[in-house]
Amino acid sequence: MNLGVIKCLKDKSKKDLRILYASEEFLQFLNVNEISIFDDISSRLDEDIVKKIKNLMFLNKPSRLFVYSVNFSGFIEITVIPEGDFCWIVFSDLSEFLKKQYEMNRLDFFNKLELELLSVFIDPKDIFEVYNSLVEKFMKIDGVYSVGIFRVENGVVKEISSSKNFVYSDNLELKLTEIYKNGKYYIEKINGKYVLFFPIYHSNIVIEIVIFELEDKKFFDEYLLNFLKEIEVAISMTIDRISLKNEISRKNHQLLEAIDDIIEVMSKIVELRDPYTAGHQKNVSRLSYEIGKRLGFDNERLLILKYAALVHDIGKIGVPIEILVKPSKLSDLEFNLIKEHPKIGYNLLSDLISPYDKISEIVLQHHERIDGSGYPFGLKGDDILMESKVIAVADTVDAMISHRPYRPSLGLEKAIVELKNNARKKYDEKVVEVCLDLFNEGFKFY
Repeated sequence: MNLGVIKCLKDKSKKDLRILYASEEFLQFLNVNEISIFDDISSRLDEDIVKKIKNLMFLNKPSRLFVYSVNFSGFIEITVIPEGDFCWIVFSDLSEFLKKQYEMNRLDFFNKLELELLSVFIDPKDIFEVYNSLVEKFMKIDGVYSVGIFRVENGVVKEISSSKNFVYSDNLELKLTEIYKNGKYYIEKINGKYVLFFPIYHSNIVIEIVIFELEDKKFFDEYLLNFLKEIEVAISMTIDRISLKNEISRKNHQLLEAIDDIIEVMSKIVELRDPYTAGHQKNVSRLSYEIGKRLGFDNERLLILKYAALVHDIGKIGVPIEILVKPSKLSDLEFNLIKEHPKIGYNLLSDLISPYDKISEIVLQHHERIDGSGYPFGLKGDDILMESKVIAVADTVDAMISHRPYRPSLGLEKAIVELKNNARKKYDEKVVEVCLDLFNEGFKFY
């Protein structure tokens, strides 16, 4: 806003600021009706401003000055334009401009702070992680001295999170209990600072109260209030999301337990039909799991490997029991029937939901061999699933050291020789290496 224009005589002594002309706006600015020609207006302006104007008058070029005027109680812009023995001086009010700039900066700051907080609300471990992050971010707000977040349960005040410099006092407890009941934000001066109490609602109930210690009341403005209201909504949504996530996790845990029980029952069914292999699938599962860990399988992959190994012979329920327990050598026809058990197992397991649907494919391939000599498809090398390669090694070891209807145990030494002789032929070299390391380190099935 234009505050007026004056034309002054250049005084080389720089003692006076004598008027030759003054606009109506300038007279209003000084709150006077008139000024006589050659009047000295130095006394009507701030002393330091007059000094700066006098210096700029003799620069012989237009100059600008941005200053705070105590007399005017605001920021003003002064443009000094020398013209021979005279000088034009233009006064402009910057208060409105600076106010708008401040508001824009304030709005921009809160918008950026909201963006920073997005990551906090996306996937927190729990609501306490959210509150700790909020305290850290709140401390960045201009004018905020300290922050505390509190909960009132059964009339007892509990601190959830706070900045290091926050000091809790007994007189805050009554205020917190009050606000917890009436649910309205409130600000008052306590110990020289303005304290803002802001309730956080969830499902129409106050769950927490945020306390801000502010350097001045002016910092509690519409921008802070709107920001806090948006944070309140985000907190409420995050609580719902965390609750849903926990419920899903609980259901998944129950599902895993159910699957674990089902797999266990399926494993026992095979053992009941073939008592000579009792414990075999558990042994294969345990060794496979340890090999998988050494190979760097993640938790989900390890769990699937464990389950696949526990039921790798489930297809044997489709093989006549007489063949399974036959004490003599099997005929070609009988062996061909045995070789069908991976396919039968695959068909039994193929309807499992994701990610357990992978189990059927692992079971289908557990008798495949690196050189293509395995069954049922004669797959080679990288065409065989890594999990199936692991089970193939674990299955071979336990089968050789266990008693069978047609032979006694061959012992661990022979099993190790079998693995060493056929690494890179029948068995994956890396899996064999890890398996041998485990036995060298003292691995035992029981």
